[in-house]
Amino acid sequence: MRLVLISDTHSLHGDLVIPDGDMLIHCGDYSNHGAFGDLLAFNKWLGKLPHEHKLVVSGNHDIWAYKVDKYTVQEFLTNATYLENESAYINGIVFWGSPYTPKFGNWAFMKNRGDDISSVWSKIPEQADVLITHGPPMGILDANINHELCGCYDLKRYILSKKARYHIFGHIHEGYGDKTIEDIRYINCSVLNEHYELVNKPIVIDI
Repeated sequence: MRLVLISDTHSLHGDLVIPDGDMLIHCGDYSNHGAFGDLLAFNKWLGKLPHEHKLVVSGNHDIWAYKVDKYTVQEFLTNATYLENESAYINGIVFWGSPYTPKFGNWAFMKNRGDDISSVWSKIPEQADVLITHGPPMGILDANINHELCGCYDLKRYILSKKARYHIFGHIHEGYGDKTIEDIRYINCSVLNEHYELVNKPIVIDI
């Protein structure tokens, strides 16, 4: 199965050249200011893409999605499967997705580090081949422009205990890249840089 991976388009997805594949995965921040209209425009764009499967999680900028429940988001996101702390089973592969990141500022889908956010990661199933989260784990493709590590330690702990094969995320634009550590492939697929300029290409992998 060929996966096309993108994140943090911030309403600029229309300017992307999307490679062919079997599945498109978007790791959140499809909108910039979180308006309902951004979701509708994103859904319309998704509907023009030929990929058989499309999986989406929200991110901290997707404020409208945070104000409603996941069923309402799915109602309007008709051209993709929306994951909010849940799994999708496709072609024998288990995908699990979540929009949550450690709290900073006053954004959407954020929880305090420690027990608060661990309550989300504890929902990761034992069998999860591909994890899709908005944010990175601590110390892996998570350094910002000031070289601060912004990832989630609690997420990293759960990933290692579950032994997922792939972890796909975005959120920290400067962390764009692909790294394999102890048989787990980590991919930050943010397509914008720290200045919100569209500079990075979608990442394509075969699993």
